[in-house]
Order: sequence, then C-alpha cells, then structure tokens
Amino acid sequence: MHTTTAAPPTEPKTISTWLLRTTQAIDINPQYADAYFNRGTIFETKGAYDLAIADFTQVIQIKPQDADAYLNRGLAYRAKEEIDNAIADYSKAIDLNPRYANALLNRGIAYQSKGDHDRAITDYTSQPTARRRFH
Repeated sequence: MHTTTAAPPTEPKTISTWLLRTTQAIDINPQYADAYFNRGTIFETKGAYDLAIADFTQVIQIKPQDADAYLNRGLAYRAKEEIDNAIADYSKAIDLNPRYANALLNRGIAYQSKGDHDRAITDYTSQPTARRRFH
C-alpha cells in the first residue's frame, strides 16, 4: 500500500507542487519507494509515460513484490501501445496477487486489443467480482 492520501492533482500549480515535493523526497531518500510511486502516478496523469515507467521501475527495484507498481507501469506501457510489455507487467501483478481484479481487467483489455479474445474472456471472468456475477 502506498501513502498517497488523495488522487493525483489535476491543476497545473498543484501538479508542479506535488512533482517538486516528491522529487525532494527522493533526493533526501533515494530508497523512498512511495515517492517514486506518487511521482510516477503524476507523470502518468500528465501523459509523460516514459518518466512514469522509469519511476515505477524504481519502485519495483526497491520493492519487487509491489503489485501496484507493476500494474501502473503496465498502464503506462499500454498508453504507449507497448501491449506485450503491459501484459508482462499485468501478469507479474497477478502472480504477486492472484485476486488483483484491476490487473486481471487490464490484462484482459490488453489481450482483447491484440485480438486474443479467449485470453481476454478468461481474465474478465477470473475477476473475483465477475465470478459472483457469472457463476
């Protein structure tokens, strides 16, 4: 779990402040995974996907069991249309947390975008909430 207290800001001044503060936190403690995660989320919101991927990669290096970092890096890869990289990250998030519905959903979307409908359906129906609705 990350220590973000709110959704990433959307106003330019607030975004700049958050970027400054997370960067300062990283400068003080380069092993502060939550600061990289929060900054990566801000970069992703701004469409700076390469910077987001770099920050989520830092989180993964510091905390290799962080399923959220794999999910968010996968989202950035998918936004760049690097679908195979996205699928790999979603799959790792699912390996770490087999009931991670958001990772299953996003991997299903990625499979569907590649035309792999069977795998997409498997992921869609494997979500814990989907099982209750369909089984």
